[in-house]
Amino acid sequence: MTLPPMPNSSDDAPNTATDQQTPQPPQYPQSPSMQDAQGMPYAPTPYYAYGQQAIPQSLKYNGMAIAGFILSFLVPILGVIFSAIGLSRIKKNPAKGKGLAIAGLIISIALIVLHVILELAGVSSTPSFDAYFHA
Repeated sequence: MTLPPMPNSSDDAPNTATDQQTPQPPQYPQSPSMQDAQGMPYAPTPYYAYGQQAIPQSLKYNGMAIAGFILSFLVPILGVIFSAIGLSRIKKNPAKGKGLAIAGLIISIALIVLHVILELAGVSSTPSFDAYFHA
């Protein structure tokens, strides 16, 4: 690219390089689908895989999932029930807490199985029936 010659004060001839306008890139019209009601451009909606739903970022946690997770440590039977209800509600209506519900189910079932194994092995955390009557 060459620069146009500098105009001389002694030369009164018009400079053709500065009189010409520089060409502008063409302005293409935007498609109507890419504009909102006021004609302002906006980002297109993202594509999701088949069966995948767009989940808004402002979702709240499912209370049953939270309760199921907490109860899984305290009363495992109730932990299974609350976690299962919370997981089924999350599947119907998207909400946060799916991981808590799954964790509550796993922890509750593991503690129930551990308790049954310990009961069958004779290592019990609760006093037996005989302890009350043979004191």
